[in-house]
Amino acid sequence: LEQTRDALLKILKDLRPEDHFTFITFNNKVVEWKSSLLPATEENVASAAALVQTLTARGGTYINGALLTAVGVLEKAEQLPERSVSMIILLTDGQPTSGERSVEVIQENVQKAINGKYALFCLGFGFDVSYKFLEKMALSNGGIARRIYENADAALQLQGFYQEVATPILMQIEMQYPENSIEGLTKKNFKLFFEGSEITVSGKISNELDVLPVEIKAQSHTSNLTLKEEANVKEKEQVFQNQRYIFGNFIERLWAYLNIQQLLEEAISAQEEDQKALEAQALDLSLRYSFVTPLTSMVVTKPQQQEELANKPTEAG
Repeated sequence: LEQTRDALLKILKDLRPEDHFTFITFNNKVVEWKSSLLPATEENVASAAALVQTLTARGGTYINGALLTAVGVLEKAEQLPERSVSMIILLTDGQPTSGERSVEVIQENVQKAINGKYALFCLGFGFDVSYKFLEKMALSNGGIARRIYENADAALQLQGFYQEVATPILMQIEMQYPENSIEGLTKKNFKLFFEGSEITVSGKISNELDVLPVEIKAQSHTSNLTLKEEANVKEKEQVFQNQRYIFGNFIERLWAYLNIQQLLEEAISAQEEDQKALEAQALDLSLRYSFVTPLTSMVVTKPQQQEELANKPTEAG
């Protein structure tokens, strides 16, 4: 908790005057620091810092109530610019033990309440959390989940995560390519693009295509953007042929890697039957291109023995 306090205090100092924020604390009940979002003025930041200094760990983990309360605060926000990006960041070190305890019901409640309007990011501290639950809930609501390792510098991990999502630059990004010219295209629609991040799309180009046109559409905080570019396929192909890579064709392996990550993400939120099919596809690509994934193992063969490395730590739920 001490490291979390330190990280939150530093994050508060990084807030910009145009940002709006609030805190919601929860144990076996939910407590709103303020009933609405506040602008990040010096006075409000100082008041929030005083609250952070008083945070203590208590029994109970009312995740369902806390998230629904957070959605309610965003719903009531009236002073935010039309194109602002609203997000919820959940910090928890346990499983739901108060209020609604079924993770399936909580996921359903939260997804219904958010309804695609806000991004949810989930941070799980240590191994007492059900990380699969947090990951599924985040991915289903346009965000990501991260595990914060308590034995390392948790404050730096928390600050690092905040820096990743602190500055949204674009939203509703869409890449458009010519139909019938590309196969096996990876994800090409993205909800948010943050400063310092990158977007990579990969696919198999038709042999008949000499020039690849792409149209990128997105929304900034001030306007809609459209960018049109063309790539000379033959010229790029020659460049990549001249590159040497120890594992073979780098671009093809990148395509496989992105597909594996996409399939595994889709499997997290899929029904059991679809989940098995998606995992089977991911496993096939993992084995074909020699990637270590949650579905495969790393094995070191020594004389007279085999030793399996990097076992995944066990966790709750």
